[in-house]
Amino acid sequence: MVFIGGFKAPFVGQSRIRTVLSDIKHHILLNDTVMVIGEISHAQVSSEAIGEDGFIDIESLGTVNGLDTYHKTEIVKCMAYARRKAKRALVTD
Repeated sequence: MVFIGGFKAPFVGQSRIRTVLSDIKHHILLNDTVMVIGEISHAQVSSEAIGEDGFIDIESLGTVNGLDTYHKTEIVKCMAYARRKAKRALVTD
């Protein structure tokens, strides 16, 4: 575990991407599943994964995710309409 900045929750020490979720809302769905909606307010990413346009190439980091099942990422397609309007500052290593 790693504590960063004044955040109360610890981060995974080996993680190459660390994020903080804010403005969290919970919705209970029909099958009693909880859907969590929030905004990534802070991110710490290895600098080698950040492109000039601010795109974070998580595939280049060889990341995996999961609770009891792990997955690898793979870029399928980048959609032009999903581009963000302005760069946001990222905390890098």
